[in-house]
Amino acid sequence: MSDSGGQPALLVTTMLTVLVCWALLEIMEHGMGMAPKIVTIEQIHERAHNDDIKPISNLLVNRRLTKSLYGSYRMQTRGAVYYIRFLWSGSLFVGTLVLWIFVQDEWFVDHFVRLEADTTYFVPYQHVCACIIGFYLFDLAANRYGRLSWSVIVHHLLTIAACTQILFGVYNPFATWYGFTIIVMTFPVDLALAVRATVSNRYPEQTRLAFTVSFYCWLFCLALNISGQLFLIYNAFLPSHINGAIKVYQVALIVVAMIGWIYDDVKMLMALRDFATQDYESAWVLSKQELDLELAIQTPGSVVSTPESPGINEVAGESMKSPVSEMVNHVQRLGWEQRIFST
Repeated sequence: MSDSGGQPALLVTTMLTVLVCWALLEIMEHGMGMAPKIVTIEQIHERAHNDDIKPISNLLVNRRLTKSLYGSYRMQTRGAVYYIRFLWSGSLFVGTLVLWIFVQDEWFVDHFVRLEADTTYFVPYQHVCACIIGFYLFDLAANRYGRLSWSVIVHHLLTIAACTQILFGVYNPFATWYGFTIIVMTFPVDLALAVRATVSNRYPEQTRLAFTVSFYCWLFCLALNISGQLFLIYNAFLPSHINGAIKVYQVALIVVAMIGWIYDDVKMLMALRDFATQDYESAWVLSKQELDLELAIQTPGSVVSTPESPGINEVAGESMKSPVSEMVNHVQRLGWEQRIFST
């Protein structure tokens, strides 16, 4: 890191980020009624089977608003995590703009245009990196239940690794620009995801409109990110900068990373567009008036998968014969939407 005296302060920033986020999670879930509901696969199928108007929409929206927990149980997406992420990323966005515009306006030019490596040691910049490390550690821990997409885990770990390198003095304007445009600037999308996971059944039209706006917001941030990365690549190959603070091998690595970014962000755009069309009126899993898990436990014949028991598809096939059962395999193929809940 920049100096030995700064290491304890950066560690404190990381720890405080984790503790504050976790405190907010406890307050929201236990004091504000955002604790996630647990239901069974059998309940979701039964409710869809009993829906005479939109059985397929009922099945799809309630599956996508939950995550696989254990066996045949599913847990409602933890909406409090996304409210916290909205507060965190929104605060970083405002703080970064104030810092760049009113405090250290020359730092932006030095870091992205003049490619001065010593800008890595700017103290507020390093504290932002420490804050990102803390939040991503919290995010991984808070989403520890059920299945977390391997790509999300890899993304979080690589982000933590990049921020750690910056704390140790590695100059990486590519990661800085990605962090600002995709992690920080996309805070409105975090709010839309939070609303979707908690109260979208009460405000279905507004939720769909929010995701239409979120689609264009993400598209703008993606275009801004790619434009900035291309500018940095061009700038690094100028005769005055080539093999200076940015080495040629770093440019090669960033080109490979951009391919991954574009792939992930296109998937994200597909998910946002899909979220703008879902039938949130049928999202009974978000209702807090029903004690679904308790009813499921008291109901004979509740299905809990074991190594010896049949799989979810077999149970669904035996327990009901309707158009809904034909959609189960199709729904399971739409695995990309689960990534949205942890990015």
